[in-house]
Amino acid sequence: MVDLAKQFIQELSEDFKRLNQNTDMLMKESMKNVDKYLSPMAKALQLEESVNLQKKIEDKS
Repeated sequence: MVDLAKQFIQELSEDFKRLNQNTDMLMKESMKNVDKYLSPMAKALQLEESVNLQKKIEDKS
């Protein structure tokens, strides 16, 4: 019975390792997708901020 419990715990440990690896992989892929789809929006917002800042500077002069 002890040997079976030990074997079960070892298998469970391996399953958790694989689960963590899969979770890490999914998180990395998700972050890549977020970057891919949101980077154009972020670039557009930074461009707009740059234009607004330049306009403010010109208005003060």
